Amino acid sequence: MQSTTRYAACGIVLALCLAGCLEFPLGNPQSSQVDPALSGYWLAEDDSTASLSVLYPYDEHTYVMETFDFNKDNGERKFQSHAVYKAWLTDVKGHTFLTLDPLSQHLAPAAADRAYPVLRIDGTGDTRQVRSIDSDFAPFANAKSSAQILAIVTKEVENPKLYTDKVMQYRHLEPHGDEAIIKSMTLSPAQ
Repeated sequence: MQSTTRYAACGIVLALCLAGCLEFPLGNPQSSQVDPALSGYWLAEDDSTASLSVLYPYDEHTYVMETFDFNKDNGERKFQSHAVYKAWLTDVKGHTFLTLDPLSQHLAPAAADRAYPVLRIDGTGDTRQVRSIDSDFAPFANAKSSAQILAIVTKEVENPKLYTDKVMQYRHLEPHGDEAIIKSMTLSPAQ
């Protein structure tokens, strides 16, 4: 796959601060299990950006994930992008990883060039720390399958070089208590 195509596909997850995407997914969605604690609305926000990620259980194995990304100007959120993914969890040595499959890449002509952002999720309760796997990590250069990606991640899971430097802090939003935030970030300006 040409790296420019791969990075273009990953551009839609900018708010997750991804450095790149893998050419093959981590894990198998058919053998994955949904974690009910991750379902719902998750907000990451700092002085310059905001991202609302919504995880909807699709079936017992996978989620539909929707992201709404914003830049901030003097505290005001300015809509930047919206994306939808198929997503699934993979446990690697007790660590939780979320693989994203952008639905837009299933439409021709993008179908030939697939790219998969992979995120490590740490934390419990209403907060999570999220960082992405760094696709520029040298062992990935020769990976030719999902099985090889899994072997690399399994071997290197504790290696800080496997991940990007940026860690996003997400907090869980309640549909009723945080309704105003959710509504303001999910409605398009035309609505």
